[in-house]
Amino acid sequence: MADVSNTRQRKHWQVPGIALMRAWAKAPDMGHEPRRVDIEAEYSLRGLKPPYELVRAEMEAITQATAGAIEDMDEVDRERIENQILSLRSGEKAQAN
Repeated sequence: MADVSNTRQRKHWQVPGIALMRAWAKAPDMGHEPRRVDIEAEYSLRGLKPPYELVRAEMEAITQATAGAIEDMDEVDRERIENQILSLRSGEKAQAN
């Protein structure tokens, strides 16, 4: 995909990317879909962000489902997830520097 223009990359997101986000919103427990992650990585390599505004409702549904799942966890599992999130964020910050 290295030779794909930014305009074509945006269209590439719009077709499978939107479909993948809609599928994730319908089944939030399915987790990360490798094809969606690949599309997002391509944007990142270009210094761009995917057009998330096209899937705002889907992202909100995923966020709400995630928040609900965390609320339903017991304290031990909640703390484990919080530690994993903090670890991931620390790793992301380290990579950015």
